[in-house]
Amino acid sequence: MKATCAAAAAALAALASAYGSHPADAAFISRDALLRACSAPNSAQRADCEAYIAGVADTLLAGKDGPDRTLCLPAHARLRAVRDAVVGYLETHRGGPEVSAASAVTSALRGLYPCPAR
Repeated sequence: MKATCAAAAAALAALASAYGSHPADAAFISRDALLRACSAPNSAQRADCEAYIAGVADTLLAGKDGPDRTLCLPAHARLRAVRDAVVGYLETHRGGPEVSAASAVTSALRGLYPCPAR
């Protein structure tokens, strides 16, 4: 878990520096900047994309008040497959160009991997 959080923090820093700074009230990373990283020819940028998505998923699953019961990743889920699914979701569920990557990935994960109704 600590390694994943560290990787996510490093990915966030790399993405933020690679795609420019934003005003203080804007997200560090926009959905569009994340999509550019996810589809970049550079394997390091694609790794940043995977680490970012993993960080959002881990944050939701660990949650401050316990696991997020709106997100249920399959036990056999692989990061590359989750990344591909999230990217596909983000490409078909567009919004404004400055939608935050964190909120977009959260929506994608919850839409793609909902928990069964109780």
